[in-house]
Amino acid sequence: MGVAEKLFTIDSDETEARRLIHRHNIWRPSFLELWKGAGLREGMRVLDIAPGPGDSAFDLAALVGPDGFVVGAEHPNRFARNMIARARQRQIKNMAVLGVDIETYPWPEAIMDAVWGSWALLHIEDRVSAIASLRRVLRPGGILMLQEYCDYRGWRL
Repeated sequence: MGVAEKLFTIDSDETEARRLIHRHNIWRPSFLELWKGAGLREGMRVLDIAPGPGDSAFDLAALVGPDGFVVGAEHPNRFARNMIARARQRQIKNMAVLGVDIETYPWPEAIMDAVWGSWALLHIEDRVSAIASLRRVLRPGGILMLQEYCDYRGWRL
């Protein structure tokens, strides 16, 4: 059982998809500012890890434009199919969905200009190995951007 399952249940039903879409819309202005500030631009290749229903991957595809490319890597039992359907509906041509377990997938070396993940590592037991694996996928000088909340003991309401 992974860390996330010990803390809370992560569903992949329509209710959870709507929640994640809503969360993305709240954070979207900050994400766009972060991505541009980090140097993402047209023509780049970006890996989006655990994008859920895909909204971050869709925004990244728009940002990198038709000469760039985005790979949304999502667990096949979670949102991969949903993301494929939504990308087709939006006619996004510069994006692919990879249905993999991001913790165990043997990522190729030096094929991406950037890696993005938001609340992706909380699903992973061995975060240090996962980050090392994601660094390998980056080309020299690549950009690794992770927005995470991994220690819930510090949260207060």
